[in-house]
Amino acid sequence: MTLTEIFCILLLSLLTIFSGVIIYELDKNHNNPLLNSLFMKSAGIIAALCIGIFMFEESYKVHQIVGIGLILFGVYLSSSEKIDFY
Repeated sequence: MTLTEIFCILLLSLLTIFSGVIIYELDKNHNNPLLNSLFMKSAGIIAALCIGIFMFEESYKVHQIVGIGLILFGVYLSSSEKIDFY
């Protein structure tokens, strides 16, 4: 691995730890656990996407962006309350 890749991995891991601490504090003080857990689960996906776009100059096609959106929607569905279909 190159030095840039190692730096990005370390930066992303520090960002993940820092966001986890912030979300924990928000959850403790503002009492909105669903929104906080959604942010905590999707922050890593969004951060990796932003790092890919801005640091590695990646470009995404429409179907890839739709796939990322579906993943985030799946995270929302797995975190939400029980859904009744009847």
